[in-house]
Amino acid sequence: MKRIIFLFLLAGFVVSARAQTITRIEYAIDSDPGYSLANQLIFTPDSNLSLTAALDFSGLNPGVHILFFRAMDDSNHWGNTIAKPIFVDAFLPQDILMAEYFIDTDPGFGNGIQVSLTPGLHPVKVFSMDVGGLATGMHIIYVRVKDASGQWSITHAKIFFKEGNSSGNITQLEYYFDNDPGFGMGTPVALTPGTNVENLFDVNYAGLEPGLHHLFVRAKNEAGAWSVTYNHDFYITSIKAYLEGLYNPDMGNMNKAMGATGYRFGGDTAEIVSVKLLTDSSPPVELFQFDNISVNQDGYIFIPVNPAGSYTLALTHRNSIETWGSVPILTDNASAGYDFTMAAEKAYGNNLKEINGVYAVYAGDVNQDHRVDALDLIETDNQSVGFQSGYLPADANGDGLVNTADLTMISNNANSFASARMPVLLPAVSTGAVSNITQTTATSGGNVTFDGGGTITVRGVCWGTFHDPAISDSHTTDGNSTGSFSSSLTDLTANTLYYVRAYATNSAGTKYGNEVSFTTLPIAGLTCGESITINHVEGMVAPVNKSVTYGIVGNVAGETSKCWITSNLGATNQATALNDATEPSAGWYWQFNRKQGYKHDGSTRTPNTTWITSINENLYWQAANDPCTLELGSGWRVPTSTEWANVDATGLWDTGNGPWNSLLKLHAAGRLDTSSGSISSRGLVGCYWSQTPIMHTHSHYLYFSSGECYMDYNFKAFGYSIRCISE
Repeated sequence: MKRIIFLFLLAGFVVSARAQTITRIEYAIDSDPGYSLANQLIFTPDSNLSLTAALDFSGLNPGVHILFFRAMDDSNHWGNTIAKPIFVDAFLPQDILMAEYFIDTDPGFGNGIQVSLTPGLHPVKVFSMDVGGLATGMHIIYVRVKDASGQWSITHAKIFFKEGNSSGNITQLEYYFDNDPGFGMGTPVALTPGTNVENLFDVNYAGLEPGLHHLFVRAKNEAGAWSVTYNHDFYITSIKAYLEGLYNPDMGNMNKAMGATGYRFGGDTAEIVSVKLLTDSSPPVELFQFDNISVNQDGYIFIPVNPAGSYTLALTHRNSIETWGSVPILTDNASAGYDFTMAAEKAYGNNLKEINGVYAVYAGDVNQDHRVDALDLIETDNQSVGFQSGYLPADANGDGLVNTADLTMISNNANSFASARMPVLLPAVSTGAVSNITQTTATSGGNVTFDGGGTITVRGVCWGTFHDPAISDSHTTDGNSTGSFSSSLTDLTANTLYYVRAYATNSAGTKYGNEVSFTTLPIAGLTCGESITINHVEGMVAPVNKSVTYGIVGNVAGETSKCWITSNLGATNQATALNDATEPSAGWYWQFNRKQGYKHDGSTRTPNTTWITSINENLYWQAANDPCTLELGSGWRVPTSTEWANVDATGLWDTGNGPWNSLLKLHAAGRLDTSSGSISSRGLVGCYWSQTPIMHTHSHYLYFSSGECYMDYNFKAFGYSIRCISE
């Protein structure tokens, strides 16, 4: 069961509720059933409510969904319905490090709009979608995630409609295909009335013939006026495949899958499958996945495709072998399609089972490990002994019962060594932690967790003083197999920040693991009074390329045993005065617990990506997001609130002259505002983050101006300066 803890901050959430009490909160997923009809949360009524609630996301398919939630006060007045996208991802072999989304056009892997998250397994993720600047009309939102080994998930997509309106609330939304049935006669889409509606919805394309089609969408306002009708072209492509477990040779088609109480699906649907479309290249790269697609009793599957083109095809099913097409599928005309049932050669590696002259996908991969073997038999036997029934993976023949018939089918395929056959893909590899660090050497390594279906020819680690080192740079060679390995890094320079990535190569190419960094030990006698030179590389931390030499100072009153850098992280030089308002001395700015830094030259913020206007999480600044660690190396970090409080109190910092006249030379670098990320108060105030939160939305920081200096707390979405510290 997928569940997520979601925080509702509902102070003033209900219209005119400042003196009212919130009495009901409800939520719905994908389809809003209407007021008082959604899922109700249990809580104690209050006028200013901060509620942490467990929402039930069980049964959601991988991909993008829409979460609706709203609240009602004790006068039975409902507040606005808030709609947020949620992303449900299938199981990934490594912890998720990042997520991104984009709208309409793919900017390339890693270049989408990043979704903030704490690294770990995230079966469900709720995030805000920025639609500012989008033209009125239909769009498509795409979401994907990357794990610790650098593997990207399938890109999931959902239709998104934005309708702007200055003449009253939008009250009706509808769509139709190809031919206009007349205003008000299209397929209605559930929505909450408003002047600017952003709505995700599923389009039912059942019954459309293969070939080119046109999807039309329009809206109506409360005055009865209809909008312009917007259109989107796509192709319906047909695939034909029989599933061995359901195929009935006497009838020449498939039986309908059974559940515990009868047919699992209505109408002519025999079963559901997932279809992957990959690039027509070597190696193929996953592009899209269509989940829970109906297969009718004649074996036909219909999917919508845009853009049209040539794709590699892969078919998966809950208890069948993953099966790939042997040649690309073309999706640009009505005659395009793919028929697995015609010949064994239609599947990559001839991987189909012949049944009375037709060909079917092998059944019996109960645990979905790409092979039918003893593990599948054990699971099926256990369920057979327990007389289990229902829509179960172990029910290989789909009759609703797990029994001897299923065991026989699975055993036959296991004896035939049935397994998935597919082109060789890139390997999967993760980078190990760095240890045994000296002035000139260190130890790292990695773990090759998947050979891609081919033979690993070489593996090792590569490193450099820049991000994304490759095998063309310094590297080791440490074997030619899957599994863990250790690597020795040599000929390093003392007191230098290095970046490391593991790699593995097979016939499909070279795959790199996640990047880690470390700093070699200083030369003998180096103290806090020395300096460190860092080559900042534009990316997910540094906003621009820049080489900076940071002074290092110790014996700071209040924290005498710690080392501090003497200029702001990202600053070209140390400030010349408390009120120095220049960009080079200001350095970069960060939002709390976010690793992306921002440069602001007074008119433009870099990167000029969507600004996060609200951060709501119960987390300290995580090590994986700490820009001090990521840019300066291991040992460096953002100071704690206690460390800032100690130097503030011991140094008797009553005004801005205190931090400026200290060894740290802190100055008024200003801040980036929460609403837009614009620069504010540079030369007037200093705001320096600690790593210590005070609540879900606020965190401690050091504040000063020319007339005052104290520890304070503020919204995490502000962009503040960072001054790094080391033990």
